[in-house]
Amino acid sequence: MGFALKYVNPKEIFRELAKKIPLWAGLAPKLSSPCPTIKPAVSGKFVPFEVDISLPGRRPYTLIIGKSLQHSGSFTTHHPGGTMSVTGEARLTVNPEDAQSLGLAPGEVVKVISSQGEISAPVDLSAAVPAGVVFLPEHFAAPAANDLTLNSNLVRVTIQKG
Repeated sequence: MGFALKYVNPKEIFRELAKKIPLWAGLAPKLSSPCPTIKPAVSGKFVPFEVDISLPGRRPYTLIIGKSLQHSGSFTTHHPGGTMSVTGEARLTVNPEDAQSLGLAPGEVVKVISSQGEISAPVDLSAAVPAGVVFLPEHFAAPAANDLTLNSNLVRVTIQKG
């Protein structure tokens, strides 16, 4: 890689990383947490960004496609054991107000339609998503959230019963 790597053992590599990465300050091999007397040197100022989840388009809902708890990739959603027993399928998360206006109940299967495609998914209700926004986890073979979009995690969709 073009670097003169003159390390005698893995401990030396770890020590150099601990010097370069503020979050690792005070860590040492076989320690599970940093030394409380060493404080990381973090500089800069946090600047929040504007969160705008609206997209142009005629379809009434903004679909966010993203990660879900317990799943980190396609293996965890295709292997019959492990995390599939915790979260066995992808579900479309809908705000309860939107579900009420659409006449949807938890577990009911809906069609999610974008300009790129159409999938069917069971519904979960959660006030954690704002009205007008729905969420579908990625990585599941079915329903395949990526069938609804071209290289984006946001897309305008229509939701229809069954």
